[in-house]
Amino acid sequence: MVYVVVCQNRLARLLFLLPVWSLLPEMSKKLFVLWLHSNWSR
Repeated sequence: MVYVVVCQNRLARLLFLLPVWSLLPEMSKKLFVLWLHSNWSR
């Protein structure tokens, strides 16, 4: 039950972030992806 709520919250967050993401310039996206990748590989 809690898991479903977490999924819904995550989905809501994604839906909220989508328009923000589309407004970001390409450079910011690339930097963010690079940062995410460097954190992931650690």
